[in-house]
Amino acid sequence: MLYEAARSTLQLAQNGICPTDTQERLAESDETAIAGCTPRNLQDAARKAAGMRSMGFCVFARMCLIKELKKGLQLWLQKTKRPRS
Repeated sequence: MLYEAARSTLQLAQNGICPTDTQERLAESDETAIAGCTPRNLQDAARKAAGMRSMGFCVFARMCLIKELKKGLQLWLQKTKRPRS
């Protein structure tokens, strides 16, 4: 399922999907829990950064994930562009 979603997003990106649509596509789906261990200092800093933006920690983490995925998608698109003959 995840592979199919990533593949369809990549296909849309290759066809010129706009950044807003990419973000919406990455954010839309059922929610799932993610568990992980982070150093307390990193968690405290992330909570403060989220608070400075008037958002919760989970929303901030989701926003950061989407931002990094969009960057990766853009890099992938740049690498796969073929010169036109």
